[in-house]
Amino acid sequence: QMYLSGERLASFSGVFSWFISPITTLVGLIIPVLILKEGFNSNWDVLFIDDSRAGILVVPLVFDLVGHALMMIPYFFWDYNNKQHLYAMDVLKQREALAKEGYIVYSADFFCDDGKWFHNIADFKPFRRFFLTLSSILNNQKFESQREYYTYNISQEIKAFTSIISQLYNDDCELFIVTDGMGKTALADFMKSKPKNVIGTFALDSVPEFKTPGYGCVEQTDPFLALVLGTKKDTELIAPKLLALKTKHEIQKSSDIPKLPEINLARDHFEEN
Repeated sequence: QMYLSGERLASFSGVFSWFISPITTLVGLIIPVLILKEGFNSNWDVLFIDDSRAGILVVPLVFDLVGHALMMIPYFFWDYNNKQHLYAMDVLKQREALAKEGYIVYSADFFCDDGKWFHNIADFKPFRRFFLTLSSILNNQKFESQREYYTYNISQEIKAFTSIISQLYNDDCELFIVTDGMGKTALADFMKSKPKNVIGTFALDSVPEFKTPGYGCVEQTDPFLALVLGTKKDTELIAPKLLALKTKHEIQKSSDIPKLPEINLARDHFEEN
């Protein structure tokens, strides 16, 4: 996930504990109740009673077996091998080369209180992405028809994001902006307002091979959503590599941009020499 996102996942296990701890606490309360129902109490002599002893021992053992079985499920889907690891290391070296040339990539996902998309309870930040995805899947024609309505929010996001970049660097820094889905109109408007800063733009959904525009590369990041959208798991990272190549070409077409490191997109890249 660190390789896919480009971000360091600090306190990764701690973040998951936010969700696991309530479940653990709940199960920890259920087990004593079930054991008590089987006849266990503060008098340990009940363990000498055959009928009670069997029930008291079976309850925690069943919970443990179910828990361990659930923990084993991810290992059946583990397909990361040495070839893919070598490719990931190759890409990281290319990212390092870009960083040394002065290229810096920023990405943002906005969940601001003033970013109203539905103007109802669906704007509640933890649910917003789910309801946007759901509305686009259930009635994509209606969702697409609201493009101009969504353009306003996207324009506000672009302005907020570029203002952050300006604070980090300066107002004259050059920007090459990549967007996806319904952001093309907002991006074109922003480029007109900042012609000296924006040296180029690229819409990921302009790539025909990109089958999930607006959702990102869900073949790697969200297998369940990928299944709903009718796409298969992409273990060779074909879509991300193709998008990276197209983006690189667009950057090179912009003025005064030196040639960037090559990215290997061959399907047999993982094959051993």
